[in-house]
Amino acid sequence: IDDALKALEETLTTMGRADPAKVVRRMLGFQEMLRSVKTLLDERDVRALLRVWSARTGKGRGPDIKTPDDLLQAMMREGYITTGDLGSLEKDMVAAGISFSVIVRDIPGVPDELQHPKTAEVSIGQTGGEVEIPGFAKLSVPPGALQHDTTVTVSTLDVPGILRGPEGVSWTSGYPWSLDDAACPRELLDKVLFSPAVDVNLHGARLSGPVELQTWRPPGSEGMTCLLLKHYDGEGWMDITASTPHHIDSDVVSVSMLSFSPLSILWTPVKKVVEVGKMMVAALSSRTLNCWFSSYVH
Repeated sequence: IDDALKALEETLTTMGRADPAKVVRRMLGFQEMLRSVKTLLDERDVRALLRVWSARTGKGRGPDIKTPDDLLQAMMREGYITTGDLGSLEKDMVAAGISFSVIVRDIPGVPDELQHPKTAEVSIGQTGGEVEIPGFAKLSVPPGALQHDTTVTVSTLDVPGILRGPEGVSWTSGYPWSLDDAACPRELLDKVLFSPAVDVNLHGARLSGPVELQTWRPPGSEGMTCLLLKHYDGEGWMDITASTPHHIDSDVVSVSMLSFSPLSILWTPVKKVVEVGKMMVAALSSRTLNCWFSSYVH
């Protein structure tokens, strides 16, 4: 790689490109980031990412992709990962239940906005408005839902980061989280997928009518059941799927809400929805019951 980058620098100089050394340094820094990412993934993470990537691109993947290096090299060859852009990889890690924030947190050169949950904030009044985290979530507030100008904050949540074991980066790395009878077969957990988990903060204001939270549906979730799990301070998590109006499109899920606290959206095989739902409620509640959830947001 180093020889190839040196040759590239010479080519850029010949072409008259401004500051070719800067271009090469950028590429070298990005290669170093990818090397660091690879050291934190294991074969189970590779299988989960491969499943999501294959579903997103609509291409079957050969059995030759087994290691983190195999996977990331294949993604770069196909242009799925480009120099300086980890956005597609981040989304696939969210869908696969891998904590992207934990992976990149201590890697030099990674932009601050990639190291922490994403946040967007807008002031909205009686005429309504929207708050959007591009590529992750959008909150639509209709006219009349808020009676006064209100600061509305939308944040993503790192559910895999809450559940992971101390040495892992995926949501199942610490499994079975001492759940005893609530534990599910490991093979079942490998089939669970995630939409971005989201928290909305109205900073004390109350809604006069429902608002709509929209986020993406993970690739490969066709034929699966959506579960909506909501966190309540001092009580833990509850399954609100049956009591909460929501609409599912081919690539988007929209949830109608009258009040807010952290919301986790996951997808599970139809025949195992009850089993997975109980297990996830128990696992998340055991990690967050005695905490203010804002400690996981910031």
